[in-house]
Amino acid sequence: MEELGEGVLRAILRFIRTVLIEGICEFLLYWIGRLFLLLLTLGRYPRDRQTEEHEGRIMFVGFLVIVALVIIISLFV
Repeated sequence: MEELGEGVLRAILRFIRTVLIEGICEFLLYWIGRLFLLLLTLGRYPRDRQTEEHEGRIMFVGFLVIVALVIIISLFV
């Protein structure tokens, strides 16, 4: 009975971890990438339908921005 409880608890914690990681990635990386691209292109990209079509690219740009910031901060600190 104890093993069953551990399995259920482990499954619940794994689900919560997955939801949190997905939420952080989608929210944080997407919005950082979108804001950076909007600033870089002076509001021309991404617009309306492009945000849905290029969601992966926007998140990748957000990831690159965070990596670049970490590198810049580590060089000057």
